Amino acid sequence: VILAAGEGRRLGGPGPKQFALLLGRPVYVHAIELHRGLGHRLVVVVPPGREDEVARTLAGSAEGAPPSVVPGAATRRAAVLAGLAAAEVVPGGLEDGTPVLLHNAASPNTPAGLVIACLGALEGHDGAQAVLPAETTVIEHGAGLVSRVLPRPTTALTADPTVYRADLARSIRRELAHAEPGGTTLDVALGLGARIALVDSPPENLKLTLPGDLARLADLMSQGPDR
Repeated sequence: VILAAGEGRRLGGPGPKQFALLLGRPVYVHAIELHRGLGHRLVVVVPPGREDEVARTLAGSAEGAPPSVVPGAATRRAAVLAGLAAAEVVPGGLEDGTPVLLHNAASPNTPAGLVIACLGALEGHDGAQAVLPAETTVIEHGAGLVSRVLPRPTTALTADPTVYRADLARSIRRELAHAEPGGTTLDVALGLGARIALVDSPPENLKLTLPGDLARLADLMSQGPDR
């Protein structure tokens, strides 16, 4: 499930960051071609009203079956729910052990090897999460005050992709629809007692967030990343 429905306004520019051009193509196309190259069946969640535009772009972007393009919403929760619902009806269906990957369209430089490692980590686990080490001290805070300093060796930053077994993904979808605002799929999965393996991500697996990230990604990707 490629999540490409967010507003992504921190990047600036006329539209969502996942539609910005990177090496001559929209950012989201790079993320999609990674998974197409691995032979994955794809659902792409896009802003409502842009389904035809995205479908036309993808029709000529790479070989393989065209992805299912479905409308989402600005919130990640709504996009995830739309994507998981659409994944249930992709050709071939979803058996309980089928891996379901969630990948933010704003992460265009995820290495294929990392995706494969996350899939491999499902052996003996309910899910897998790519992570980057926390390079600075992480704190909890409230009411403008520091409440707790988290030990750096036990903290990490999430990266793409996140992978769940289909049976857990179904349970997450049901629970997420009623979860508290701000809840993520990982929050829900842990609440269900799931065992989520960590998979170390290389630092070049950069998520496009701020204006400088676009140039940094272009530089990294023009060097020919290992895909």
